[in-house]
Amino acid sequence: MRHNKKKKILGRTYNQRKALIRGLLNSLIKHGSITTTEAKAKVIKSRFDKLAARLSRDNSLHRLRLTASALAHPKNALRLKEGILPLLKGRKTGFLTSVRLGPRRGDAAILVRLELPVKPESPKRPVREDKKENKKKVKKTK
Repeated sequence: MRHNKKKKILGRTYNQRKALIRGLLNSLIKHGSITTTEAKAKVIKSRFDKLAARLSRDNSLHRLRLTASALAHPKNALRLKEGILPLLKGRKTGFLTSVRLGPRRGDAAILVRLELPVKPESPKRPVREDKKENKKKVKKTK
């Protein structure tokens, strides 16, 4: 029986599908937009909405760590929390927009561009003052 088995398989095994989704989510957070097929875009859109909604609703360290484990990149989870979600305040869903691009030349698969509605800013780390001074000293000695 196939009770409670309603999900997109995408022609891959479980581990391949998990790696594909993680990779696409990380690329989306890193670059702000990705181009993929329509079937993959639907899966990525729902996964991103769930991650972003949970992280924006429960802004705790525990939720950040769960998001980092789902993405397998802690820097991207931090970028999502500090760089992207503050720009999307007040949204419960609809964190991504999708634009149809037409069929791909090779196999006529419908291509879709998934993008964030706003341009994300990367979180900037504070630079210690003594490091700045050391760099200046090194430049002067040359």
